[in-house]
Amino acid sequence: MKRKLMPFVLVAIAVVIMFMLFGLRTPPEKKPEEKKDLLVEVIVVNQLKDNLIVSSQGTVEPKIKSTLVSEVSGKITWVSPVFVNGGLFKAGETLLKVESADYRTSLKSVQAALARAKATLEEEKARAQVAEQEWQAFMKGDAPDLYLRKPQLAREVANVQAAQADVERAQRDLSRTQIKASFNGLVKQKQADLGQFVNKGTPVAEVYGTEIAEVRLPVSDLDISFLSFDSAYELNIQKPKVELSTYINGVKKSWMATIVRSEGVIDTRSRMVYLVAEIFDPYGITTTQNAIEFGRFVQADIIGKQVENFVIMPRDLVYQETQALVASNNKLELRDITVAKLDKRFAYVSSGLSAGEQIISTNIKNPLNGAAIRILSEDIAAQQDGVK
Repeated sequence: MKRKLMPFVLVAIAVVIMFMLFGLRTPPEKKPEEKKDLLVEVIVVNQLKDNLIVSSQGTVEPKIKSTLVSEVSGKITWVSPVFVNGGLFKAGETLLKVESADYRTSLKSVQAALARAKATLEEEKARAQVAEQEWQAFMKGDAPDLYLRKPQLAREVANVQAAQADVERAQRDLSRTQIKASFNGLVKQKQADLGQFVNKGTPVAEVYGTEIAEVRLPVSDLDISFLSFDSAYELNIQKPKVELSTYINGVKKSWMATIVRSEGVIDTRSRMVYLVAEIFDPYGITTTQNAIEFGRFVQADIIGKQVENFVIMPRDLVYQETQALVASNNKLELRDITVAKLDKRFAYVSSGLSAGEQIISTNIKNPLNGAAIRILSEDIAAQQDGVK
């Protein structure tokens, strides 16, 4: 019987001990919850001192695009070493030669005709002089023009002039057998080569001028208001500067250009106005500047007006497009601001902020107007002072 009751006795003893232990346990001491203010970082906004920058982009294009054509017919007998795709040439340089034998023969022929016409004119002048002497010797009064051979003399003068014109034409045709460049440029694409027969007016190459390059820069109406001109007439006087830049082999390159004109028409699709910037000597032929090839896409920073009432702040700190988080008297203030302009990095605020104010740079998902804040830099300074 004792064996059967022993397990129940042990369980009862264990239960009693457990309750005794629970009764002896003391509850943990409750401490009042300490609520800390929101810790934030701030930056100080400053007044804009430099000129406004209007950003745009475009592709470098030649100002002069031309098609080189043959002005005579014949077989191409010589081509210049620079007459290749991408070859650079100078104004007046011979690029191609067309067979000139027939044109030299034609020139000799018309030169001979001119010599005959001059000889006939001299003979007619002599006859007219003899006729005038005979009339004065045997007749009285004025001699008729026909007797003095004035019509025949005028005819021979016209024949000489026509022969001279034929000689000039033949000389021009002979000179045109050498196809020369009329400006500094490069061969975009050649369309004829050695041994090919070309007719008058046949295109032989597409060429680009290398003295001036252009970049069409789309600008909105709002951005134009930040530039130093209000009309195309003022643009002709002001000519704002623009910095073009791009990355070549991972290295940023830049060039200075000048806005020279507006195209004066608003694009119906983009609602943009196109300004045209010019770059002198884009290939660095006559200067030491870096070459900028045609077709390269570039970023443009147009130097605009200098304004005194704008405050500049990082663009990503603008809250919901029209507000800024301002640190004021250790409180978070949701401040309404007017953003006049945005670029890639900055927002230009025309009202709502003053130079020297602190804006919160810490990312706060749901900012509460009037919330208590602590500024990180001030906390660090206070801790350092406490250590000292």
